[in-house]
Amino acid sequence: PFNWSIIEQTAFETLKNALTLEPCLKLPDFSKSFSLCTDASKFALGVVLVQDDESGFQHPVAFASRKLSKSEISYSVVEKETLGVVFGVIQFKSYLYGRKFTVYSDQQCLSRVKSFKDPTSRISRWLLTLQEYAFDIIHKPGRLNLMADYLSRATYKKESKSQDQITIELHAIEAKYSAFNIEAMSIQDLIKNQEEDSYCQNIKDKLKSGFVFAQKSPVFFIRDDLLLCYRNSGDRHAERAKLVVPKSLVPLVLNSCHDSKAVAHAGFSRTLKRVKNHFFWHNFYGKVKDYVASWHSCIQRRGFNKNQKVPIQKMPIPDFPFQRVSFDAIGPFQISAYGNKYLNVITDTFTKYPEVYPVPDIQSSTVCKVLIDFISRHGIMQILYFDRGSNFISQAIQEVYKTLGIKKLQTVSFNPQTNGVVERLNKTLIDSLSHLVSQNQMDWCQQAPLALMAYRNAYQRTIKESPLFLFTEGSRLCHSI
Repeated sequence: PFNWSIIEQTAFETLKNALTLEPCLKLPDFSKSFSLCTDASKFALGVVLVQDDESGFQHPVAFASRKLSKSEISYSVVEKETLGVVFGVIQFKSYLYGRKFTVYSDQQCLSRVKSFKDPTSRISRWLLTLQEYAFDIIHKPGRLNLMADYLSRATYKKESKSQDQITIELHAIEAKYSAFNIEAMSIQDLIKNQEEDSYCQNIKDKLKSGFVFAQKSPVFFIRDDLLLCYRNSGDRHAERAKLVVPKSLVPLVLNSCHDSKAVAHAGFSRTLKRVKNHFFWHNFYGKVKDYVASWHSCIQRRGFNKNQKVPIQKMPIPDFPFQRVSFDAIGPFQISAYGNKYLNVITDTFTKYPEVYPVPDIQSSTVCKVLIDFISRHGIMQILYFDRGSNFISQAIQEVYKTLGIKKLQTVSFNPQTNGVVERLNKTLIDSLSHLVSQNQMDWCQQAPLALMAYRNAYQRTIKESPLFLFTEGSRLCHSI
């Protein structure tokens, strides 16, 4: 029989109150000061960026946590807590840099870490990192520092997969493998190739005999006779099973991940990322490195650039897609079959999502048409970055800026690095086109969309995703808001 007692009524009221409360996270208010709650457990760090609301409640703005490495686990308590502060400050640098904030920790002695008379060499190095910031450390008892405490102790619960999940994942693997166009192999073809490979067959035999693999070894398993693996235990929660590639198929995988027109010779880092996301075989890192290095055209175009990281003030991070946009022109190229000679390049600095426009010239009237076409597709940007070319500051385009309310920012003279996002894109596009065009180079206009597709789908280290993923997900998020 239906029974609605005081217990059910209390639970209903609790649920109703929870559903009508403000969201857990709030947007940052840069007119107010920030605070950082930190904590460290035996195996993880947890930090919470908070701001006080009108009632004095510390409302969370962002959460972050990470697992301690094998060496960090052996740190002393004070060192772990100090590492937690360093992790939080670096993680939320864009919020904390250049403004004073407060750090809350449940470690009493941490409030005096700045005045340690004889700190360890490790803490001394961390203190040098923290000298860039203005903050006070205040002791907060563990019973009150609950948010950071929970993050430093949260664990995953391992769950077994149902047969339906296994079937769905197998179909996903087959579709993913076919998407690389590796002779459109079916699951049965893959199983047959694995059975003929000594490495794959050896692993299968060990799995069937109950062999215990080393702790750092990939997590191998057999699913419907197909040998798969997780690169590490963290992959299991993301359900990113990799196909163990037999030796006979390695050249085909490398060809599809590096040579195909969909990726346009993307270079070592991006090729390695594509391989790591989908495949595994013994010494795949060395194989990818040797394969990319064997392409003379790649070395010739990219050379041996050495990345020099100089500590400079970064450009402000946009709040949403297409708030800040960079515009540039590259060329002249060989006149194409369509009569075009230049490429107008526009990219969003938030998602790194680009658009390119082949044009016959870079007169101000052409630049105006390109800019208006871009705006019709993606909306009016708040800020537009461009160089000091006369075509970007003519009277006609000034009217466009004024009418649409666009704030214009020009680069520093003789220093194109100040518009580095689009300049780096230009180099990547030119490198990709060099591998796609014919010998007479008159088809660069037809090949530009392929180079653009390769860039949009390529993993970007700065944003930890591909521009296409952030563009589609960001648009969906903006529409939902």
